[in-house]
Amino acid sequence: RPDVGRAVPPGSRESREAAVRASAMESVARGVVAHGAAFSKHFAAFTLVAEDGALVADCVLAGKDGWDVDPLRDLCLALGLPGQTGNIEAGLERMALASTSAGDAPPETVEVDILRATRETLPSESRRPPDADVSVLHPAELRARRRTADPSGEWRTWRAGTAANSGADANGDDVSVPSSVERPSSPGSADAGASAARAAKGGRKKIKKDSRAAAFASLLIREFGRDALRAGAGVVDVAGGSGALSHELVTRWGVPSTIVDPRGDGVKVTSRHRRLFASRAANAAAIAADAGWSARSPLARHLLREWTGFGKAAHIKRSFDASGMRDASFAALLQNCSAIVGMHPDQATGALVDAALVLNKPFAVVPCCVFPESHPERVSRATGERVRTTAELVDHLRARAGSNPDGSDIARVAVLPCDGANVAVFCAKRDATEKAASPETGTLDWPWPSPPPGAPPPGPFRL
Repeated sequence: RPDVGRAVPPGSRESREAAVRASAMESVARGVVAHGAAFSKHFAAFTLVAEDGALVADCVLAGKDGWDVDPLRDLCLALGLPGQTGNIEAGLERMALASTSAGDAPPETVEVDILRATRETLPSESRRPPDADVSVLHPAELRARRRTADPSGEWRTWRAGTAANSGADANGDDVSVPSSVERPSSPGSADAGASAARAAKGGRKKIKKDSRAAAFASLLIREFGRDALRAGAGVVDVAGGSGALSHELVTRWGVPSTIVDPRGDGVKVTSRHRRLFASRAANAAAIAADAGWSARSPLARHLLREWTGFGKAAHIKRSFDASGMRDASFAALLQNCSAIVGMHPDQATGALVDAALVLNKPFAVVPCCVFPESHPERVSRATGERVRTTAELVDHLRARAGSNPDGSDIARVAVLPCDGANVAVFCAKRDATEKAASPETGTLDWPWPSPPPGAPPPGPFRL
């Protein structure tokens, strides 16, 4: 797409038309670049100030807003933003703002006039003194010029590509400000089936298996909300294994998470994790190296918090079953958690869903193995026979959450963009009219405080 995230050549007819259009447009924000950095090939930020040094606006340039890699790199060089912008020497040779040539010295001042932009309000950080109403601009069109000897130099216009621009609200892709939310495939059984069909035909690019935890974490953020998941004791990750999902929640989204699994030793740090830690450390150092940026800019303080404030997932080595409610600390964790989730929790799948229903907690699970011989009580709604396939198990789990007055299931599904078992069943916290189980009587796979009437005694695999 030649028009995506590109600069308009100075002196061209398009440049003159852009100047005429800019003169007729009301400027969103205008100032000089005082601070900024290119943190990656997809993400950069800068701060505009007025002539007297007063803050004008914090701005973000993100790939998800239509800024392709090469134009974003060149724009960062044009704005004088240091960082990971590739071959700076080669970029400087291609850069030409106003009437300067490739061999000129770096500009003393870069003036920026933002013509079109969307606004994003960042969430406040309750664990530290918050910045009230932290607002960030995502420019879609801007013009810039160097101000050296001639303060009236020619403007050069830059535009994000309309084909790739998907808006800049707090529900964008991961290349936005790190409070934003990714959007996996839309929920709903019909949409999920269509998505699966497109994937089977090669109509959608699928991500690798080792990225499925990132896709599942993104769905949790989208459906339950980041602030809601941060509440209380955070997320309980059932049968979390090596902690891939918990790692995503804790280090990427700042959501506390506790792994409940009798196996392993919690999060296993991989080379991918180490690269993430190194990248965040480098980004935080870039902000710290720009003297005065964090003192002047709410965005810089927000980014520093996001890149330095993550902790580590906890790990409880035990099976996830109702007997844990006799343990005061484990019971308190479940009663105070924000959600109960699991990626391929195997034999703990039923207990995960039922515990969430009994305790009235949001849940999300990506079921995998069915274990039909261990669970003869699970019956398919479609056939009336024992559940034997993953698709039948997904439908059975949806039925456990109950139905709306119109007969539709309260629990929903979404297809994650990964290989293998990739259908997530999720349900938000239900109101009093939607509860399928009373606090006095447990469900089949979570017999607490007392077993449901007529429930068979638990077997060796009934976790």
